[in-house]
Amino acid sequence: MAWQMGVNANLPKDIAVRWAVEVDEEFHARFSATARRYRYVIFNHALRPAILGKGVSHYHGELDVEKMHEAAQFLLGENDFTSFRAAYCQSLSPFRNMMHINVTRHNHYVVVDIKPMPSCTIWCET
Repeated sequence: MAWQMGVNANLPKDIAVRWAVEVDEEFHARFSATARRYRYVIFNHALRPAILGKGVSHYHGELDVEKMHEAAQFLLGENDFTSFRAAYCQSLSPFRNMMHINVTRHNHYVVVDIKPMPSCTIWCET
């Protein structure tokens, strides 16, 4: 617990270590991960967000979350995600298997939660 508190004292206020465990020296955070989850947040309001402005997207128009969720279900299973790849993506194949996609609303925030199969590296860092 003391290690976590020390690390958190040196991190930006919007980032926190909640738990940590020792791993093998061969472990690589990106390539050894057994699961990934991506969460995209849209602030859905006429005015831009005053808080979290750099951490969320902003869309001022009406969003139908039920229809968004329904449409997102067509992405479940194996699909070609070529259009979503970064310009210099290192992945050998654009085909990915999506296990879970959920779109929900929390007041003015629309959350898109995506969980691909563990081998998914399509969301490449550039």
